[in-house]
Amino acid sequence: MNIPKLLILFRLLLAPIILTIAYYFKENGTKIISILMLLGLISDILDQGKLTLCFTK
Repeated sequence: MNIPKLLILFRLLLAPIILTIAYYFKENGTKIISILMLLGLISDILDQGKLTLCFTK
């Protein structure tokens, strides 16, 4: 698999993990959810950069 597909897969896997943490840990899981959401945002930014580099070549 190439990098953009792995980043998309990473974000798809984060969603159920975040939902599970939110359901079971409620207020106690806010820090880890924030970190996971930040990682998802960073992977989205990196994914956009990779796609831009692919189209400019």
